[in-house]
Amino acid sequence: MGDAQVPEETPTILVVEDEVLVRSATSNYLRACGFNVLEAANAEEALETILADRQVRLVFADIRLPGAHSGLDLVRIIRGSHPNLKLLLYFVFILAKLLFNLIVSYRSMLYFAKLIYQLN
Repeated sequence: MGDAQVPEETPTILVVEDEVLVRSATSNYLRACGFNVLEAANAEEALETILADRQVRLVFADIRLPGAHSGLDLVRIIRGSHPNLKLLLYFVFILAKLLFNLIVSYRSMLYFAKLIYQLN
């Protein structure tokens, strides 16, 4: 008998963005790429989501967030409580330009990857 292949778990990404249209466009694009996506409008919502959902594998957050904590604060808090969780921070004006480019061509993914800062 052949080996049965178990499908890999679909990664869950948490999108943290206060601008509703940017958050929606980003989340819709990631869903179209096959990811499970959760959304948060600020760092406080993001932290609640991470605590409630152990399936989150990546937090994709704007550096500038409203409320008591910025995106950088969110990174510091997550690093202390969930050191294995992957984090990507971005500036919304860069993301808006990149989303437009992604609609035009998948080749812009290389451009997208170069502009996003990954914190380890």
